[in-house]
Order: sequence, then structure tokens, then C-alpha cells
Amino acid sequence: MAKGGRYIFLEATEEEKAQAEMLAKGLDGKPKVYWRMEELIPDSPHLNRFKVYHEDLVKFNIKINLVSKKSIYNADIVHFLDCFVSGQKILEDTKAEIIYDLGSGNGFPGLIMAILDQDRKFILVDSDQRKVEFIKYMATKLALKNVAAHCADISQIKARSISCAVSRGLGSLTKCLLLSNKSFTPGSTYYHLKGPLWPNEIGELPSQLLTTWKPDMLFEYKLPKGHGERFVIKTERKL
Repeated sequence: MAKGGRYIFLEATEEEKAQAEMLAKGLDGKPKVYWRMEELIPDSPHLNRFKVYHEDLVKFNIKINLVSKKSIYNADIVHFLDCFVSGQKILEDTKAEIIYDLGSGNGFPGLIMAILDQDRKFILVDSDQRKVEFIKYMATKLALKNVAAHCADISQIKARSISCAVSRGLGSLTKCLLLSNKSFTPGSTYYHLKGPLWPNEIGELPSQLLTTWKPDMLFEYKLPKGHGERFVIKTERKL
């Protein structure tokens, strides 16, 4: 909906449309925003949905700042492929029927995981109203009936209501666990998508969190085109 009020802020002005067009093309007229998923995951049945998501991410990034201006050019690898690979591994590791994406913001990885497994429910939470409206817009456009998006502070989520969650870019392990600690049930699992400095974050965890949570590295992988190593850190709540 646009004229009815919802998502009206997503409509770009003429100036913003011009900026988006300049972003998509260099001075020589050649595309600068890459889309290489067809060659990276050619057998995936979800390519069309990923492409629609990517096009709108580029379009609305000018207005909402969904991802950094630097990463938008290689969003296909840095965001989409990263969440595709890590999301598959997390879905293989957990049997949870409801998965929270805490601090979802731009929909990564929650929307990607919802596309990958449409038999499970994904609840995406963020405190930025505009980003939550973008998530709702994308879920509707992608016909994802297994997605719910809520504008809320993570610290305000109901106590002991989460059995499985994932975060990407929310902050350090310490920040993530302190923000959401009371919301997890005993025996729950919290997955974190991280770069190569993850051991430092584990080393910085306060002792009181280590009595409650057990962190471990679940999976490591390397992104192509020189975009570095990535890791899935799994924290399990003991109490």
C-alpha cells in the first residue's frame, strides 16, 4: 500500500530516484551494483525472490540507510550470499519452529531464512519503525506468510518467550546477550553471524553471562571475490 498511508515513506522523491540511478550506473554507464547470485547459487529455486529483495534494497537504501553505502555495491555477496550460506546451516542445526531475528533492521538474515524455509515462522524485531515497515513491505511483496515484524526494543521482549534466535550486526556477543538475556528460555539457542574477530568477543564475555550461556563456533566459511571469512557462533542457554 502506498496511497492508503502504509509504506508511503518508502516512495522515493525524484531526487532520490536520480541518486539511485546514479548509484546503479557508473560514469561509464556500466552497472556498479553487482548481482552475481545466478552464478554463485545457480540451482537455488529462490533466485527470483532474492533478486526482487535486492532490487528494493538498492532502491530504498538511499532513503532509509538499510546497509552501508560501501557494502551496497557488493550486497549480493556481502549480504545475500552470506545470509544464504549461514541461514542454511542454522536451519540444519535447529528444529525450532519459531525463530526470532533480533535487531533485524534490513531483514538480514531473517527474510532470507524465511525464504529458505517457509514451513517455519520468523519474527523479526527492530526498534527503527522505518526499517520495520520496510521488512513488512518486503514480506508482503515476496508473499512470505511466515514472517511477522515488530517494532520494539529487544530488552522489552517478554521474559522467557524465545527458544531460538539469530542476530547479524546487532553488536558484540556481550551486548546481544545482555539485551536479550531475560527473554530466552532455559535450553534455548542464540546464533550470531560474525567476522574473524569473534574469539575476542568470546574472551570479553562477563563471567556472569558465562554461567548462563555456553558459546561455541558452529560453522565457518569463506565468501568469494575476496570478501573474507565468516562464522556462525552458537550460544546455548544453560539455565
